[in-house]
Amino acid sequence: MHCRLKHLLSGVATKGQPRSGQASVQVLGLLLISMAVGALSVDAGLFYAHHQGMQNAADAAAHAAASELFKYTPAVNGSALSTIQLRMQSARAKARTLSESNQDMAIDDADIDFGYINPATGAYDPSTFETPTNNAAFAQTAGYNAVRVTVRAERGGLNSPVPALFAKFLGAQDFNSYAQAIAIYGGSVSGMTGLRPLYVCQAGYDQAVALFGDASKPTVRFYGDTLTVGGTDVDQASSCGALGPGNWGLADFDGGGGGSKQLGEVMRDGYDGVVNVGEWYGPKPGNAINANGVETALEKLKNNGTVIAIPLYSQTTGNGKNAQFKISSIQGFVITKYKAQGNDSYVEGHFVKGYCHAGCSISNSSGGGTLTRLRLIR
Repeated sequence: MHCRLKHLLSGVATKGQPRSGQASVQVLGLLLISMAVGALSVDAGLFYAHHQGMQNAADAAAHAAASELFKYTPAVNGSALSTIQLRMQSARAKARTLSESNQDMAIDDADIDFGYINPATGAYDPSTFETPTNNAAFAQTAGYNAVRVTVRAERGGLNSPVPALFAKFLGAQDFNSYAQAIAIYGGSVSGMTGLRPLYVCQAGYDQAVALFGDASKPTVRFYGDTLTVGGTDVDQASSCGALGPGNWGLADFDGGGGGSKQLGEVMRDGYDGVVNVGEWYGPKPGNAINANGVETALEKLKNNGTVIAIPLYSQTTGNGKNAQFKISSIQGFVITKYKAQGNDSYVEGHFVKGYCHAGCSISNSSGGGTLTRLRLIR
């Protein structure tokens, strides 16, 4: 009896023990699913790479358009309206050219629009064009402070959609893709690299801005006890504080002292550290403007018409090597003339309107006025 029962049970699978055929089907199913997921991952990777290229194109185009839109341009035939319209056309052209040459992405004019970013909410609002005043140095006087660029890859568009490799077996032939970027102009520069070691009293800048007009850039001369704007003396000692004995307005940003060679290098290339508004920095004592490397750097900056960034100060404390300058703002300046010999040495030029971007080195600056940030926000 026992042997017979054992014989009958030997042909019956115990509960929970799959037959070998069932296991094979399950393994095959899992293998197919893994292959499908892997194949779709390839399509996803291709889509991501294509979209990243589109995003790079949108970023570059928005920055290029904003750079063109917000640079200063005198009114054309007395019409600031014409000036801004021409600047908008030029901005669109710059965006298209850069995108097509760098990323091989075409952009429709309708996808390059100009608007206003609300500083409080961050919301973007495409502005209705308003007639600016004739002294419209920047386009935000017409209601704009931002440029938005959209790059599209879609059927029937300027750029083809992303083709599918394996997803086509599931019925998807391609994928539409969109990328968008906004460049905003606004906000004073609170810190940057590349500053030249020349301190200027804030009052001189303020007076220069007050005198600035479409057709005039007041000449500013400074160094040592000299500070004149448009030929008029500015009392920098009462406005910003005395430089103190032995100080001529040359900066030693890192406090390391250094010799004339280092000072000449900083004058030529700019300081590689960050200088922040609101902080105190020391001077480079002595009349070192006539040092060989410094004078060579000034000559090159003058001849090239280079727009440099310089710190403005509003307060001083201490004397000699213990003196300190408090940075009140950072502005753009063009050197047009200098004298590097004797106690009547000076640097002469004019402040410029302009912007700085990531890293805040200056570009595309002209006119007169403030240095402002230009940045991508999304």
